[in-house]
Amino acid sequence: VHTLIEGDFFNGPAQAAGGGGNPFRLRHAFFDFGYFRFGQQNSVFMDGTNWASLVDFQGPNSWTNQRQPLARMTLPVATRLYWASSVERPFSDITTNGLGTNVQDVPDFATHLRYETDVGHLQAATVVRTIGYRPNGDDDVIRDTGVGLSGNAVFHPRAIIMGTDPV
Repeated sequence: VHTLIEGDFFNGPAQAAGGGGNPFRLRHAFFDFGYFRFGQQNSVFMDGTNWASLVDFQGPNSWTNQRQPLARMTLPVATRLYWASSVERPFSDITTNGLGTNVQDVPDFATHLRYETDVGHLQAATVVRTIGYRPNGDDDVIRDTGVGLSGNAVFHPRAIIMGTDPV
């Protein structure tokens, strides 16, 4: 069993646990039990080790950066090949202009396949989510399902020069 609790004083978005007006932001809080992880951590869709060295705390545009309450499983498939899958808390920010309400009652499902080497890694990920909207005066929820795909490649030239994995 392994546990981790991490926070800062940056204050995050309202959808993250500990965000939205609190002086302390809960970044990560989870426990591992074998191949399973429960708590709040980076989405399985995200590659948390693919962070560019920038001054901008938010990171580069289009970079996936989301911590979610989740239940996750990571399995070794073969030597240096790992498969992770999770059920995550849904969140979307739908602007309804007072014409209805945002409905998020179906969890997000994310998965990735990652191959690690001594000088970097490759990762392919996907997420499936449902976004719902209930118009005012109507009991029916209008839903739409979306799929996201992501691919990452990280190469560390200095790992070849220094003979070590920098991560």
